[in-house]
Amino acid sequence: MGSILYDFAAESFLLNEASIADRYSRYTDSELRAELARYRDYCLAKRAELHQEALPAEGTTSLVASAGTTSLTLLSRGALYLNRFVVSDPLFKLTAPESDVSRSFGDMVLSRERSAEVDRDDLVKAAQYLKAIAPFVGADYVRLLPFSIAFEPPAQLPLRYSESQFKELLPPKLLEFLRSKARLKELVRDKGRLLVMHDPPKGPCRGIAIAFDGTDSTGAYMFNLWETRATEFSEDSRRFKFAMQLPDTPPEKEQYDIWVEQSLNSSAADEFRKAQCSAEAAAALRSMYLAPHPLAAELMNFRIQADEGIEPFVTAQALAMDVPWLDGINPATLMSVREQDGEAFANFRTAFEAKFRELRTITDSDKLKTSAENAAHELLETQTASLEAKIYSLKRKLAIDGTLAAVAIKAAVQTGGLTVLAAIYAAASGVKVWNDYRTGVRDNPSYFALQLKREARKEKRPA
Repeated sequence: MGSILYDFAAESFLLNEASIADRYSRYTDSELRAELARYRDYCLAKRAELHQEALPAEGTTSLVASAGTTSLTLLSRGALYLNRFVVSDPLFKLTAPESDVSRSFGDMVLSRERSAEVDRDDLVKAAQYLKAIAPFVGADYVRLLPFSIAFEPPAQLPLRYSESQFKELLPPKLLEFLRSKARLKELVRDKGRLLVMHDPPKGPCRGIAIAFDGTDSTGAYMFNLWETRATEFSEDSRRFKFAMQLPDTPPEKEQYDIWVEQSLNSSAADEFRKAQCSAEAAAALRSMYLAPHPLAAELMNFRIQADEGIEPFVTAQALAMDVPWLDGINPATLMSVREQDGEAFANFRTAFEAKFRELRTITDSDKLKTSAENAAHELLETQTASLEAKIYSLKRKLAIDGTLAAVAIKAAVQTGGLTVLAAIYAAASGVKVWNDYRTGVRDNPSYFALQLKREARKEKRPA
């Protein structure tokens, strides 16, 4: 199987290998924007179908990562346990149109007209990612959805007012929690750039950035305190016009303090909304939610008070594992091994879940980490080494028994025909070795992991 997103790619230059290699040098920015717009229209028109194909089969385990780009390492680790991994489409994120209002505000803040060029570095990264995960998608393990549409800014500038500085946007305890995680920093305009400083403002200023502990260190909510004045007002239409400017002079302290309070509260609400939207998207797909950072995971505790089930716990342990040899396996190879012997994968998955089920009662984080590492090592290293030794032993036995059977058959032929004793011996020998192989090797829970390790060794060999 595949995804209908790749149907578009088959007739578009966006995922063409030659185009990616030369960073789309043969295409103008206008042509790139037009093709990205065409991709956006296609995704939105097929949105219901994309959602349907992302739904997991009944009784299977699925995980949704709706924010950022999910690394190949996480996808590979997840393949040891998950049936389905739904991730955000990085190419769709680049199709978000910029509104006239947003562009105008940006130009005023930066005191210059911003470049209309397409960011080719981001485009190349997104295209390379889609090419890299194609084997995962083809094997019906990974699905892509345009999750970023939920976080796009509105086309029109919203005018909001709150007598309580937006405290009403969140329950008091949740707001207090997020406010405790907030870090206020100064936002400075410098030669057409916006710089987020490490330290908080030393006094009233026109630019602030708000970051939250436990999130991506590069992300922050940015605010500028504009000076506005009404220029026209109509009693009949109840409409007015106003002019805005961003002075270099600082505001009055009282105005500044109120503005900072509003900004902190609205940022907290936006941070919670992001996590909430992602969790709701996962629920709509009957899937678990992969929090993109520790704060998002903590926020879920305010929404979900139920005891964590087995599958979320085991999934978390699988994604946290450090398995260098697994990270180096080509996605196509990983999917091939998983598909060729579905029974072996099912056996491994069952054993993996049983192994980690025993760790759920451990509350000490350091002890849990050590126990999880030991459990993973037992399944992926100790048992695979033991199984490989057993396979070697069975192969030697098969070779010896095969020689004895051949001698017996040859003797029987020399005496005028195949004796009943020789035929029985030859058949019984083969059956016994096969039964030993079947019960002792293929049914072993670590057989799937061993096959992966063998393929990993092959891929490391010099050509």
